[in-house]
Amino acid sequence: MNLQKKRNQAVKYFISCCIATCAIISQGLCAERYIQVPAAIHISSTISEGKHTISEIAEIAHKNGIKTVIVTDFCFSSIEYGIWPFRNVVRRTKEFSSVFKYGIDKYLASLRDVQRRYPDMVFVPAVETAPFYYWEGSVLKNNLTLHDWHKHILVIGLDSPASYRKLPIMGNTAGLSVPFAVRDLCRLWPLLVIIAGIGCLVISRIKYQAYYVGFRHFCLVPHFIVGVALILIGLLFTYNNFLVCPLKFTQYQSRAGIAPYQHLIDYVNMHGGLTFWAHPEAENREDAGMLKVETRDYTSDLILTDGYTGFAIFYEGYKKIGCPGCAWDELLVSYCKGKRKTPVWAIGGLSFDESGSLEEYLKDLKTVLLVRRLSKEEVLDALASGRMYVVRGSNSGSFVLDEFSVKATPSNELQKQAMGETLALKGRTAVIIIKGRFLRGQELPLKIQLIKDAKVIKTFEAASSFDIEYFDEASTENKKSYYRVEFQGRDLTAITNPIFTDTKPN
Repeated sequence: MNLQKKRNQAVKYFISCCIATCAIISQGLCAERYIQVPAAIHISSTISEGKHTISEIAEIAHKNGIKTVIVTDFCFSSIEYGIWPFRNVVRRTKEFSSVFKYGIDKYLASLRDVQRRYPDMVFVPAVETAPFYYWEGSVLKNNLTLHDWHKHILVIGLDSPASYRKLPIMGNTAGLSVPFAVRDLCRLWPLLVIIAGIGCLVISRIKYQAYYVGFRHFCLVPHFIVGVALILIGLLFTYNNFLVCPLKFTQYQSRAGIAPYQHLIDYVNMHGGLTFWAHPEAENREDAGMLKVETRDYTSDLILTDGYTGFAIFYEGYKKIGCPGCAWDELLVSYCKGKRKTPVWAIGGLSFDESGSLEEYLKDLKTVLLVRRLSKEEVLDALASGRMYVVRGSNSGSFVLDEFSVKATPSNELQKQAMGETLALKGRTAVIIIKGRFLRGQELPLKIQLIKDAKVIKTFEAASSFDIEYFDEASTENKKSYYRVEFQGRDLTAITNPIFTDTKPN
């Protein structure tokens, strides 16, 4: 009897432990199912225009506690200009150091090599691309201008060398070539010039014969010269027209608009990669005498394109895009209204090449990823899903966002959703949880802005550690919304990615 009683007590204790464990797991779903991994994104090596080799980058990152490194060397860096009308014959090409020039297979092998030497880190294959550029003006008029050479997109996560070789970027014929179509028959027009030249030679031959039978008023030389000239010109144009296969875009299309960038985004999506707009607010103007280089702020391109993964909020992406109520919020609101297929995430892009100290850059800016375990697959999933926040400033190294989550109340369910995820409210009130601290325990005044649907709905003041629960009574409206948080302090800015809520019934 006592034995049976003990067994019953043991079973009850086991069941109570299971229930308690499930409650703890459910309650701490956001904070406890993920680990935080600092990532350094957008670094160039000596393979393109960088200061350090990939091995040196890995060593410096390892010493500074970085767990994920995304080296983004230039994929293909070449500019070409041809003189009209023989652009493919009379041309000059300038190729710079790039992954293509170094060798795609060697580049990927270099990343695999450092991955073997640093098993406690993750190295994700990536490249920086300039999908398109175009020319305006003329050499003769001394106003030749190269446009959009510095308008870049980061391509992250492609593993196959073949997928890199066919990237649709300017200068890469393999990626921009299109099949021969009926409309391409018009490129055969020089044959008509050749036929006309042959006709002139035939007439010249007839006149030559007539000349010797007494019709001396016929002129021999002009027809012969015109015929030979027409044939040579026709052959030259034919060679010019077929020297390069038909391309989807060329550098002489000033009105291509957003199409080349959308084409790249679609290609990368189709091959399982991620795309992030790099330094979208940066402007570049150079004047090198006869040649001018100009890239304007391309904030509007983030609105015009669709399907890309995100953008670099730092550096050069906050004032017009990431600031509350600006372009990023516009994009997120459009997603909530169903006008865009995918949300847009923010990352920190170092844009480090050959100037400055990489160690200082790593201390100033990082993207913190939320992953279940440290692996390349988890890192890519976090980037694709928006499970990350960005910290910048000299005090960013000691700042930790322990939790940013949303749960519903009243409810028996204690499930929380983290950044990049969606919580089904079903008419209940949303509770926003924000917890954080400074590792060194320093007292730093901190302004915390809670942003919902492009508006700052609440501002909190904190110092040192903070533990905030905010009940949003307006969350019961029948629509999809989002929350994101911005932290501002002395030498510190932190930006979270959004958490979505949906009150519509399933």
